[in-house]
Amino acid sequence: MTTIHWSRNKHKTAMIYTDLIKLVGQYMTFEEFQKEHPELELTQNDWYSILEGMTVRKHKTLLKKRYIEEFNDDWKRRRDIAFNLLEENE
Repeated sequence: MTTIHWSRNKHKTAMIYTDLIKLVGQYMTFEEFQKEHPELELTQNDWYSILEGMTVRKHKTLLKKRYIEEFNDDWKRRRDIAFNLLEENE
């Protein structure tokens, strides 16, 4: 298994590259990753295989959906409060 070594705050950290890709691959494309780490011999097929479908595009779509659902829930609660205030003052 290939391991990526990097320095952070002068401490060496090792992380299995599949774990690293699963983390960062949700926020960057294969091309962006390759630009940052051209020394790794990783194909686009490897990249998508490791991500198991959780690409940056899919992750972004899921986050948007969750944010919209939470926004709609909050909006509904606020509307209900507004209507209840009017009903209580009648």
